[in-house]
Order: sequence, then C-alpha cells, then structure tokens
Amino acid sequence: MFIYFSELLSGIMCNVKSSSIMDLYDKYQNNGLFDLNIRRYVPNKMVDSAIKRTLDNENERENFWFFNNGIIIACEKFEIDGDTIKLWEFSIVNGGQTTHLIGNYKGRLDKNNDFEIPCKIVAVKNRNKAPELFNKIAQASNSQKPILPRDLRSNSKEMVHMAKWLASENIYLEIKRGSKKPKKQIFNFSIKNDELGQLILSFVHQRPGTARSGKRSIFDNSDLYGRIFRAGWQKVLEKQQFLIDLIRLNYQYGELEKSYKESNTLSPEQTEILKNGKQMIFAMLGMYYMLANGDTTEVDILKSQQYMSEFRYGPILSNYKNDDIYEKLDNLIFATIDLLSQYYGQAFEARKVTSVSNFMKTDLRYYDDVVKVLINSRFRYDAGKAIKNNWDIFIR
Repeated sequence: MFIYFSELLSGIMCNVKSSSIMDLYDKYQNNGLFDLNIRRYVPNKMVDSAIKRTLDNENERENFWFFNNGIIIACEKFEIDGDTIKLWEFSIVNGGQTTHLIGNYKGRLDKNNDFEIPCKIVAVKNRNKAPELFNKIAQASNSQKPILPRDLRSNSKEMVHMAKWLASENIYLEIKRGSKKPKKQIFNFSIKNDELGQLILSFVHQRPGTARSGKRSIFDNSDLYGRIFRAGWQKVLEKQQFLIDLIRLNYQYGELEKSYKESNTLSPEQTEILKNGKQMIFAMLGMYYMLANGDTTEVDILKSQQYMSEFRYGPILSNYKNDDIYEKLDNLIFATIDLLSQYYGQAFEARKVTSVSNFMKTDLRYYDDVVKVLINSRFRYDAGKAIKNNWDIFIR
C-alpha cells in the first residue's frame, strides 16, 4: 500500500480483492457507485471478451492485476484499519467496465478464488472543493486518447512479422498509431495496417461495404482479422508478390486520385464517387483481376448469392512489362469511376439510396447494384469495353 498527500487531496494505491468489488457492485450499483463516472458501462466486444476469458480461466486470474488498468475510487473520507479500508460517500470515477464485468460475472467468484485488482482511492480534504476536484479526476482519468481495436493488435506476432518482412522489401507498414518511419532506411511505399486491411478485404474478399463502414471490425472480429492478417503472407511466394503489388497499386491509385483532383477532369458526381468509393473501386479491380486470369467467370458470379470466389494469389502489376502500364491503370480506374457514377444514378432514381456515401456502405449494394448490373450488361458499354481493353495489366 502506498500513501500520497497534497494540499487538497490524499490518496492511497493498493490492491483490492475481486470479492470486495463484487460486494460493492451488489450493494451499491444502483445507489451511487457510478455517480461520478463520466459514462456508464459501454460494451466493447474485444476488451470485454478479454476480461471474460481471464475470469473464466482459473490459471489466468492471478494475472488479472497485470492485464488490467485498475479502478479509481473518489470518496469524502477513507480510513485504513489493518488490511481493511473504510470509505465514506464514495464513487468509482474510472474502471466502471472492469467493475461491471466482475460484478456480473456468471461464475460468481468467491473468497476461495479471489484475485487482486489495482486500485487508487482519492479523498478531498476540503469538502467544498470536492465536486470540482472529483470532476477533474474523472475527466483526466477518462480523457486519454481512446484505445482502438487496431491498437490492441499492434504487438501481435503476425503484425510484427509482417512489418519486418515488408521493411525488407522497402515498404513501411505502420502498425502503431503515431510511430514514425526509421530515418536510416529509404522506403518505396508506406501504408497503415488498417488501410492495408481495407484493401485486402475489398480486393480479395470482395467486401467493400464492410471495409468502408466497418473498419473497426477488421481488428475487432477475430475471424475476419485472421483471414486478413494471419494468411501466411510471408510463407508463400505468390502471396508475397500479391501483397507487394497491392501496396504498389494503392500508391498508384493515390497518384491518380491527386491528378484527377488537380485537373478537374471528373464531373461533380464522379468526384463524389472518387471521394467515397475507394473500397468499392478496389473491389472491382479485384473482380477484374479474377476475370482476367480466368479464376472465375461471369456465369459463376451471377450464380452466386453474394459474390465470393476462391482467390488465387500472384502478381497484380509486376508481370506486365510494357511501358504503358500507368496509362492503362488510369483508363481502368477512370472507367470504373464512370460506371459507378452511372450505377449510383440508377440506384438513386430507383430510390434505393439517398447519397453517394450511402451507396458505398454495404456489401450487398456492391453485389446487387454494381457487380450484377455490370455482368448482366456483358461489359458492352464504353466504360465496360475500356475495362476489358485494359485489364491485361493484371494477368499473372
């Protein structure tokens, strides 16, 4: 136990038993226990499931102290009596999620399987200043930058290994927010891991709506995360070639995006497509890649309930040796934007959508109003013909 004093506050750092937290929750959850917390319990699937796994595993419970940030309790007064701490007029100001999950734990821990939780207890010496100081404590302890699902994966072995491998290919993969490229190395390309996840989910798995609207799920959903980042990218040559080319394609897309904006070559509607539609554009590029290589057929696509095909990995761009590759890529992306603009117009007229952003939000919209319409037209219009005339850059 550690005791600390200042002119206005006194406090202790200690460990509390899980059974004590359960007792507090049972007695006071509806009687002031969370009154000073700036928010009530907000479910977070990733964090909640991690806490529950620790509670369920008897061998892990003793490590709860290491895994959890602990609880902060504000009170009017506290007294230390041996290994007991008495509190008056108290409330949890940080740690409501931990308290809620322990208090509602289905296994209902007892004193025979107690574990320790770090706890800070703070009392205000001047009662008149208590509301102001307690509010400051609550704000300070809850106002750090929120931890995102992406952050919780940043030290995983697959992320670290992928970053090291890509660095050896002169590609910088940002796996931690705020990190900077090493000055000692020159990188050809750089990309954030959440953006890379969006590209893979769109191009490979044909789920642009999820990639755009559900970016958190790339890291929050364990199954989805596994399919995207635990795919053995470094172990198979074809996968290595594919991922490097996908990052290169992303860079070239960015360059074309800049040129479209600077030259004002797009209509206002096409500009909105460009602004909101990157994931859908990459999904269409993925479809062209599969069709150009014979990995799927237009008939197979129409037969499927929701477009998905076994993906064959390999080079996307690096096998094309002619010097007109960027011109062809320009034609391909421009034609795709043109098609999406047309299909959005049709969906808008049919009152299926109210905005370009809304048009891009779901995977089903991509399949029903883009893929199916394009395949049914057999690419016979100008934009469709331009796509077929230029997708040879994707041939493996």
